[in-house]
Amino acid sequence: MEVLFDRNIPGYSRIIMWKLNKSFSSIKNQYVFSNSEKANYNNLRNWKRKIQWLNIRIMLQNICDGEKEIIYNTNGKPFLKDKSHHISISHSGDYIALILSKNHKTGIDIEVYSKRILKIKNKFLSEAELNKLYSNDIVYYLLLLWNAKEVMYKINDRKYLSFKEEMHIPYFEPGNKGEFIGFVNTKERNKKYSFKYERINGYTIVWSIDK
Repeated sequence: MEVLFDRNIPGYSRIIMWKLNKSFSSIKNQYVFSNSEKANYNNLRNWKRKIQWLNIRIMLQNICDGEKEIIYNTNGKPFLKDKSHHISISHSGDYIALILSKNHKTGIDIEVYSKRILKIKNKFLSEAELNKLYSNDIVYYLLLLWNAKEVMYKINDRKYLSFKEEMHIPYFEPGNKGEFIGFVNTKERNKKYSFKYERINGYTIVWSIDK
């Protein structure tokens, strides 16, 4: 598999992003299915979903010691069956990314650079966020905000968490990589998150570790 991004965070996690291997027959032969995995795989009707499913598990097998089985809760959040790590997965275009963390909940999101984000900005940004956008590259900035809110959604694992009303990203001026912060504010909790991000090969990648 063609790896685009590979990062170890000592004592915490491993982040990896790679290009989707679309050679269906070759990658299917690389993976040994458990009985439950075989049933789940056979239930996938979409060819691309099957390719993504295989890519993720083969990469996980390559970077971990021994076989790892992914299971999902009722919200669709992935977990490792052996509970050895927290895991988060993202895919966009021809790339997939995953993050593993031994001790902390974590989230990751990638997006291909696209102006389509302009059409949905009102759906996921608050009025305060919309009133102050980074004008030098608004598409890039919007993608980072979307990435970050996806990451917070994944970490919180709460089905009806509102991107627009319950998440907030203070204004910052982005570079090609760096850090910024965000907040989740609900009746149950007020939580600050720190994000790291990079711009790489026409994609944005954002991640956070909930220490």
